[in-house]
Amino acid sequence: MRLTRVTMAGCIVLGFCLYAHGNANAQGGTAQAEELTYLEFSAPVSLPGVTLGTGSYMFKRADANNPDVIHVFDRQGTKFYGMWLTVRSQRREPTDTSQVQFIETPEGAPHAIRSWYYPQRQMGHEFIYSKAQAMRLAKSSGEPVLMTDSTAKDPASLQKAEVQTVSPSGEITPFNRSAAENGSQVARADTAPTTTATAAPPVSAAASALVGTAGQTSGASGRPRRESLPQTGSSLWLVGAIALASLTGGMSLRAFAAWRW
Repeated sequence: MRLTRVTMAGCIVLGFCLYAHGNANAQGGTAQAEELTYLEFSAPVSLPGVTLGTGSYMFKRADANNPDVIHVFDRQGTKFYGMWLTVRSQRREPTDTSQVQFIETPEGAPHAIRSWYYPQRQMGHEFIYSKAQAMRLAKSSGEPVLMTDSTAKDPASLQKAEVQTVSPSGEITPFNRSAAENGSQVARADTAPTTTATAAPPVSAAASALVGTAGQTSGASGRPRRESLPQTGSSLWLVGAIALASLTGGMSLRAFAAWRW
């Protein structure tokens, strides 16, 4: 499916193929704690400092002690793409499938992932970009973007990194991560319903055209509508009736003539 832009509530929500498999049910509480999810993208997307090509990827928390550090692997879990610091981000309503929101980027550039939400959870993860990348994204999108100067290579150190917000004009202000971790401050809250990418395939235009508002097939796809009532017999009965009337009339005239004579 072609990846398209839809601007809503200060973020970009894209139509793309995304599959969030039921790992929590299959693997129990461990998968739920790690928020392990497989996401499949039909076009390149970017995370801080890296671009993910078209394909399927594994997203998960680093560990229970560092819940705001996200690891990304290939689908098999053999290739490690990196780990990134995130802060709490709240959406309007939980959904049954994973939801990914994007930062608007210039035409031709990969769409940058702003936040990712695990199924059936209202709080998600907003990614934090480097200063240079955050400034470019904030300017192109017209929206504030989170940034950090940390170059930590382990989850524990990264979890403690300082986070700031850069505005579209380039102004940098502190972001209170402690408040975000306690749930009293979030990076961004949805103010309007957003489009959710789901595992269900899109309904084709051809199939949609065949269904009416009442759930019945339209005349174009169903049986042709009759313009007249069907014929249930032939005209032979009319011929018989005329012949009988003629015979009866002839016999009556003959009887009348005999009586006169």
